Amino acid sequence: MLRTRRLLIAMLGTAAIITVTAPSQLVAENHEPKQVLITNVDVWDGTNDSVKKGVDVLVEGNMIKQVAAGIKGKGAQVIDGKAVR
Repeated sequence: MLRTRRLLIAMLGTAAIITVTAPSQLVAENHEPKQVLITNVDVWDGTNDSVKKGVDVLVEGNMIKQVAAGIKGKGAQVIDGKAVR
């Protein structure tokens, strides 16, 4: 139950970051999509029963660009998922 709660908190936190950001805030001053790197989270992709543990999620603009361990998002705003737990 606690694991499910942590997963939902991480998912909701990610959704909140994506949905509350105004479109004008999704683009950096150089007109490239803004990147947010969320580290150390457990991710369920919604297509099967397994959960990827301790991975990073790179969001560019309003799209998830990559989900993997050890992502290097140069210039991305970093949010440590462990701090949310």
